[in-house]
Amino acid sequence: MSRISSFFKKLIYKNKAVATELNSEKANLQSNEELEGTTSSYPDLTINGYPANSVNFDSIFPWANNPTTISSVTIGDTLYLWCISRNCNPLPKYLKKNYITDIDKSFKNLLENDLITVHRKITKKGLAFLKDNWKYIELHKSGWITPSEKEKRSKNFYNNYDYLVDFWESSGNTEVANEMRQKKSEDLKQDEFIKIIEKAEQLSKSGNSNESNSLLLPIRNLTYQSARVYKRLAINYRKLRLYDDEINIIEEFINEQQPKYGGAMWLDYFEPRLKRAKELAHKSLSKK
Repeated sequence: MSRISSFFKKLIYKNKAVATELNSEKANLQSNEELEGTTSSYPDLTINGYPANSVNFDSIFPWANNPTTISSVTIGDTLYLWCISRNCNPLPKYLKKNYITDIDKSFKNLLENDLITVHRKITKKGLAFLKDNWKYIELHKSGWITPSEKEKRSKNFYNNYDYLVDFWESSGNTEVANEMRQKKSEDLKQDEFIKIIEKAEQLSKSGNSNESNSLLLPIRNLTYQSARVYKRLAINYRKLRLYDDEINIIEEFINEQQPKYGGAMWLDYFEPRLKRAKELAHKSLSKK
């Protein structure tokens, strides 16, 4: 929602000619009120079936304590079990922020249900449980936006573009209207890239790494989600044991794409992976 609201409000206030022609504070208030119903409030917008305005991503999710296929094991417990299966150390911050209020209690619950051992290792039963409840992991990865909600958000988003194109044209400002059209075109292109990425990820997970790479390589520098693309390419090359290719693609990301994210973002993932890829490449070479 914030993406829609902030973007359209930014476009309103960047038009200095309109702000000057109308009259200061009153003009700003009018602009806000006129667009309020279409850009900043969607009473039917939901996240995982819950009203969007009831979900706070800085606190425990309202569905975190919902039961899973084992009634005593919650969705929050399931995310904790997933972390255990991946040997996360330390535990990711989102776990305590969004899913678990008492880690010790959750640990005891997983232990009592024979999903983990006392040494914090996942059991065979735990692996089977994760498989049966994998939908929660996928929803977590997608920000808890279901496919139907995603489609609805996209429709609302582009409806606002069309509304504001008409709004600015009727106000006599074709420059901003054309800017809106251009932005809409760019966003539609990015949406197509996301569809390609999602298809490539599915191909990768089903064992078709080469096909996945053939979709990702041409768009790796075109999408706003370049880190996601490079991450999948690195995973695919590792699966194919093409360690030199993995090294090259990681170094390309670090040198060309990572600076666009700013700070040290993504380095905590790619740098350890690069180190391991170099170790595997050296080991593979020594066997020849």
